[in-house]
Amino acid sequence: PSTILLPYDQRPPHVKTRGTATLDELVLLLWLWDRVGRLGLVREFEVDGSDEAPVFCVAKDEDQDRQIINRKARNAKEAFLPTPAMPHPSLICQIFLLSTQVLLMSIDDLAHFYHSFVVTSERALSNVVGPIFKAAEWFGSKAHGGKFGPCERVRALFHGLPMGDKNAVTFAQESHSNVIKAAGGQLD
Repeated sequence: PSTILLPYDQRPPHVKTRGTATLDELVLLLWLWDRVGRLGLVREFEVDGSDEAPVFCVAKDEDQDRQIINRKARNAKEAFLPTPAMPHPSLICQIFLLSTQVLLMSIDDLAHFYHSFVVTSERALSNVVGPIFKAAEWFGSKAHGGKFGPCERVRALFHGLPMGDKNAVTFAQESHSNVIKAAGGQLD
């Protein structure tokens, strides 16, 4: 959200970013995002074009790539939010041990957690991806939804928590903590 933007006098000069996705690859990716509810479209003037973030991929494993949204320009404008401390899982589960006992656990990451994380529309405005498009190019997409005239100029947004967002871990851990608190755990 705009509340974490640094004052103008504390921001560095414009940060140049690079990606490896071609325009054709990016358009295919944006249509994929639309299918899974992660593509947002807004009128060009609703976002800061200098926040445009290119996309690149790195190998996750033999069969999958990790999608990275290069938010260097936007990250440079935002304050770093401290990551809340998460308690040891035994405290979350309220498992109490005697001094002679040891707790062994296995914890696994959620598959594709950051990409499946839904952000607010306000936060999505900071995830500008790709060039300016004519709205007609997105007619038929869920993101378009008949909201734009064919000649209007639109920007694509990622409606998720991108790998490349310097505050992604903070948002994720705060959300985890809030879920646990809502269920009556992790009381201060």
